[in-house]
Amino acid sequence: MSYLLCDFRIPVQQLVPFSCDNKAAVQITANPVFTKRLDIYCHLVRDQFKSGFIAPSHIYGPDQPANLFTKALFCARLHSFIVQVGLRFPNSILRRG
Repeated sequence: MSYLLCDFRIPVQQLVPFSCDNKAAVQITANPVFTKRLDIYCHLVRDQFKSGFIAPSHIYGPDQPANLFTKALFCARLHSFIVQVGLRFPNSILRRG
């Protein structure tokens, strides 16, 4: 996201929050250790962490905002995730309902 903002000449002043429901992934990002299988994505995330672009943190699985796009949710949880990710709907859609 920070690269996209930079393309539009919008400076990114703060760290991009990076939430993950896997504690081991968060720990490996901050403290590299030998693992049996290490994907190229792990190297990318580690480089971004070292450069100061992202701030990895652990999030409990059911509280993961990505569930908005991958799981069937009750209305209250759905609305909570919509607010959390900052999703907005055009006014014309809201007027129809």
